[in-house]
Amino acid sequence: MNANSIERPTADELYQVVNLWNDILNGKVLGYVGKEIKVMFEDADKEIPNISTLYEKNPDAELTCQEFTFSDFPKPVNSSIITSYIDEIYNEEDNQIDNKICFYCNNPFTEKLWCKECDPYCMIEGWTSGNLNIDKFIKDSIYNARQKLNPEFLEWVPFDRLINIEQIGKGGFAKVYSATWIDGKSKYKNLSDGSWKKLEPESTKVALKKLNGSQNISAEYLNELKIYWDICLNYESYLTFYGMTKDPETKEFMIIMDFADGGNLRNIVLHNFKNISWKDKIN
Repeated sequence: MNANSIERPTADELYQVVNLWNDILNGKVLGYVGKEIKVMFEDADKEIPNISTLYEKNPDAELTCQEFTFSDFPKPVNSSIITSYIDEIYNEEDNQIDNKICFYCNNPFTEKLWCKECDPYCMIEGWTSGNLNIDKFIKDSIYNARQKLNPEFLEWVPFDRLINIEQIGKGGFAKVYSATWIDGKSKYKNLSDGSWKKLEPESTKVALKKLNGSQNISAEYLNELKIYWDICLNYESYLTFYGMTKDPETKEFMIIMDFADGGNLRNIVLHNFKNISWKDKIN
C-alpha cells in the first residue's frame, strides 16, 4: 500500500482488482484453472527462500500505520459505486425473502425458488429417492430448466405411477422393461407474461432400465447418468431421459427413457460419436 493516501487506489479500482483475482482463483484464466494457479504460487513460495528478507521495509508506510487515526481518512472517492452495488444485491434478496415471492414469476412461493404454480405436484419438495446424490441430480435439472424457453428436466416418478411393466431385455449391468407411465412427462408452456402453465398429463409408453445392484448407487453410475443427461439436452437424436424411479422390492434404481431401439448409453455414444461436439467428448 502506498504511504501517500492520495496516491492509493480508489474504491472502484480496488473492486476491479478483487474481481480479477476472484476470477483467477475460481475460474479459468489464460488457460489455467484456479487450482492450477494456486499450485503455481505454492511452487513459487518454495523456490523463494524468504521473500520478507529480499525487500526493505518502507519507513514512511510504517510511520503512517503508527500515526494513523480515523480522523485521517481522506474524503471517500467514488465509494458510491461499491455502496450501490451492495445495496442492489441486498435489496434483491430481501425483496424475494421478505415479500415471499417466486424468483421466476413473482407469485407467492412455497419453496425458495418456486411458487405454487411453478412447483405443481411437489416437483421439488415432498419426495425423495432415498439417495441425496440422486435427489440433487434431479432437482438441479429442474432448477436449470427454468432458464430455457422449452424446459427440459428430470422427474422422480413414484413406482405406482408405472403400470403394465414387462421385462424385454437383460444385460450384464441392467434389466430392461417396457411400461406405461400413467401421468407422462410434465409439460409446461411459457406464457407471454413470463409465467408457466402446466399442460394436461398424457400417459406414455416408456422403457425402464433397472441398474443391477444400485441400492447404493456408485459414483461411476451417477456420472454416467449425468453424461447421458447432458447429451440428451444437446442432441435431439438420443433417447429421451425422462427421470428415475425405484423398484420397491429390490430397492434398485431405474432409469425412465423413451421406448425405442437404441441400445445402451455406451453404444449410443459410439455410434453417434462423430455428431458430438469436441467439448462434450472431452467432458
